[in-house]
Amino acid sequence: MDVDSRMATESDSDACGGSGSGSETPTASPSPSVGLEKYVMTKLFDRTFGTSTEDVVSDMDISEKIGLLQQFVKPRHLDIPKVQHNEALWLLAVKELQKINSFKAPREKLLCIMSCCQVINNLLLNISMSNDRTLSGADEFLPILIYVTIKASNS
Repeated sequence: MDVDSRMATESDSDACGGSGSGSETPTASPSPSVGLEKYVMTKLFDRTFGTSTEDVVSDMDISEKIGLLQQFVKPRHLDIPKVQHNEALWLLAVKELQKINSFKAPREKLLCIMSCCQVINNLLLNISMSNDRTLSGADEFLPILIYVTIKASNS
């Protein structure tokens, strides 16, 4: 099997955003450079990420700290207004972010992050429209993103 057919076969899997979160994926096939990036990163992933003992120790320390935050942090600690509390949509954003570990190519990982952000943005937009409020900005977006990121982390 030649490289072109292997790249086409291995790059057919879907990236994040297919779970009804409203994200749009391009209908045209990805450019050859995207396919090449995905192919190379899939093959070199184990050699590129998390191979040193220092990285493993650092990851374990961070996971432990995030685990403690998961038990403690509540939306009120991040000054998220009650009107923005929507556990169902937060769970959807968490699931979009958790998909990041199932991908190896940087583009696919970024699509997962973008999909999570789009879910949060849509939540804030719906709240703004339903309450006749001004559109939300980074001051309302960032605390929800932080909360969702803490909840999405695997301890």
